[in-house]
Order: sequence, then C-alpha cells, then structure tokens
Amino acid sequence: MNKTEPIGVRFDVNLLDRLKEEGIADTPQAALNFLSTDFLVNHPTEKVVHIYKLINPLDKSVFYVGKTEKPPTVRLYGHLSELNNPYTKNDDKVEIIRTIIENKKFPIVQIIETIVCSCDEDFLKSKDRETFWIKKLLKEGVSLMNRERKYPTDDTPKAKKIPKEIVFIPKNLKELKSICPKELTSFDRSDWIRINRLKYGV
Repeated sequence: MNKTEPIGVRFDVNLLDRLKEEGIADTPQAALNFLSTDFLVNHPTEKVVHIYKLINPLDKSVFYVGKTEKPPTVRLYGHLSELNNPYTKNDDKVEIIRTIIENKKFPIVQIIETIVCSCDEDFLKSKDRETFWIKKLLKEGVSLMNRERKYPTDDTPKAKKIPKEIVFIPKNLKELKSICPKELTSFDRSDWIRINRLKYGV
C-alpha cells in the first residue's frame, strides 16, 4: 500500500504556542494529529439512540417510555418544559411530572437500551425498539402515559381502517373567516379568528 503523500500544514502561531504550553503538541504534525482526533471524538459519524423510561420517585412506578439522541438528562429537561406549554399533547404525563415536582423531586430517567446507528436503517430500527419496549411494558400491566399513539399488543384485534375525513385547511385570512362558526358573538368570533390564525399560520 502506498504511503500517504505529506501535505504542508500552516498553523496559527498563537494556537501552536498554546498547544506547546499545554504539553499537547510541539510540532505542526503533532498538532494536526491532536486536532484530528479531537474532531472525530466530538463529531462521531455514528448516532447513539437511547431508549429510556421515566420513573415516578414517589411510588417507583414507570409511567413513560421514550427515545432520544440527546443525553438522557437533557431529554428530561424537555419533558419538564412541557409543564408550562399550553399546547402539550400529553396531559396525563405532564400531570404526573407536575405532582413529582410539587413534592420537590424529579422524575428518574433510566436507559433500558442503547442503539448505535451508523445508517438510516439502524435509526428506523431504534423506532421499532421503542415500540417494542412500550408494548412489552403494557403487556406486563404497566400503566404508561404514552397516549399520543396506540401500541396494540400482539393479541389485540386489529381495528378496521376508516377512511380519513377530508378537512378543509384555510390558506388565507379570507378563507379562515369563511369557516368561522356563524353563531358566535362578535367578541367570540374575534377570539376564534385570532386563535385559528395561529393554528393555521394565516
């Protein structure tokens, strides 16, 4: 195998001096090796996905299963931020977290599986693994607050497919006003329009 051709490297003098002072590198090549290694460590080519469960410290019960690419503690802050979010999709989970906080404690995050994803197929697998754990715990009788999706167990009869209802989505303010309920008072009508302008982005 042919050797790699040498490439001239020019470093900022102050940076090289700093690396020398720290005892990290005393030549441009040593500095390049150090910076290359540091970059690979802090910018991995593989994603790590954690499947985790939230545990109520008040009674040690598991009440939620999720997945995250972030450190589990960072993901926990995301759950805590939902306490002040009026548009949260999971009121049951939020109420448990609120009770925990009112008792001056925090939910416990426990990793139950870690998946190293080096391609899109691995990332899709991580979603399957999250579903696997949710179905497993539900089958064991654990009361989970994963309410935004349905996770039937293997012995649950499959529901019949129902055709999706065609919903009219207004594209501008004029179209939005045209679907505003006519029975509303002028005051309620203004409120309805204001709220739905935010909803539909018109």
